[in-house]
Amino acid sequence: MIEVVEHAADQRAADARDRRELLAAYMPRLVVEWVDTAPDVRHRVVEDTLVFVDISGFTKLPEQLAKHGKIGAEELAATIGNSFIHLLDIAYDHGGRLIKFGGDALLVHFSGEEHQVRACCAAFQMRASLRVTGRPIVLGHSVMLRMSVGTHSGRFDMFLVGASHRELVVTRSAASTTVSMESAASAGEILLIPATASALQPGDLGAPKAGGWLLRHAPAFITAAATPRDAVGPGADL
Repeated sequence: MIEVVEHAADQRAADARDRRELLAAYMPRLVVEWVDTAPDVRHRVVEDTLVFVDISGFTKLPEQLAKHGKIGAEELAATIGNSFIHLLDIAYDHGGRLIKFGGDALLVHFSGEEHQVRACCAAFQMRASLRVTGRPIVLGHSVMLRMSVGTHSGRFDMFLVGASHRELVVTRSAASTTVSMESAASAGEILLIPATASALQPGDLGAPKAGGWLLRHAPAFITAAATPRDAVGPGADL
């Protein structure tokens, strides 16, 4: 009887692990952890940093590739995908978690120790990477990609809404401010709200702009950020 009970418990654990791995391929890892540990909780308040990244330069490419038909559409999708893969790799290495991906924009969440500093360092290195990789030639058409970034550190309301499927929604004025910072940033700029800038050294900051500060240098941090690319499992930092 004991062996039967132990086998059933092992099977339930294996099923839960398989479910986590399946969800991880399609959902933000923050949601996977949330659903796994507190499936009935629909609202959380966190005090972290959000980074909103918008990529410019893709606008004219669909028109140029339209004459290539299906191949043009496939090449466009591949170019966008490859660009974001490189950027997300950098965000993950700094402990970031993808919250939203849409069109040519990313919303990345940083939590834990030095979340403000790690978020800024990730944004700086993402911009540096795009300056190298952001000049692809697609079916003979050259592209120059640039990014504008807005960051905010503060309290955010997060909701899991929906019945047949769950959607993560980030609200509170801090979320709107993150978007406003990105809107105020020109292409190539990283704009920090004062709450984020206050965690950096003065020498890392550039000129003030739109109620915030431009990022001048990549800030140093000492926290060993766990990468969200690690396997999903009980107790894992997702």
